[in-house]
Amino acid sequence: MNSNHRLIKGMQRLFTFLLSFVIVIAGFIPGKTVVWAENTTGFQFNKLIVKDSSTGVQVADLLNGDIPELKTGVIYPLDVEYAVPSSLQFSNTYFHLNLGNGAYITTLPGSTFTEGPITATGFEELVKTPTGTGTSPYGYPTAGSAQARNGELIYKIKTSLTNVASAGEISFSIDSA
Repeated sequence: MNSNHRLIKGMQRLFTFLLSFVIVIAGFIPGKTVVWAENTTGFQFNKLIVKDSSTGVQVADLLNGDIPELKTGVIYPLDVEYAVPSSLQFSNTYFHLNLGNGAYITTLPGSTFTEGPITATGFEELVKTPTGTGTSPYGYPTAGSAQARNGELIYKIKTSLTNVASAGEISFSIDSA
């Protein structure tokens, strides 16, 4: 009975964690593109920065509430760094990124858009690759094209890590449509 209770409690904790863990949302507002972040209970974010890859200049520090104006055709690397609490250190934890219509992923950690194990990064596995939102409003690229690499992206973090960082491994661009 006690082990079943712990299992159910653990599954509830994981489910609650997965639902609450949204790091960055990029959206398209007519005439202005914005990026913002939401905090997650239990995680301590140390860095959430958008840069301009052509100049290396920081465009916005999302933790300070900066709302950048993003330009079409420019690639923007995303620097993310956060601490995992010791209570979750040996649990499965996930990094979620969601880009809406108008913004799309150009590069990913492990240099692959194929779901499965990856190496040479703090992420263990690409669980869900961005394949588009399934809609093509306002002339946005249709699903399957490189520019349709928006929507949900999920990485499984290597277990036992207490600090997770991704500097420039994830890049995105704004569509010209």
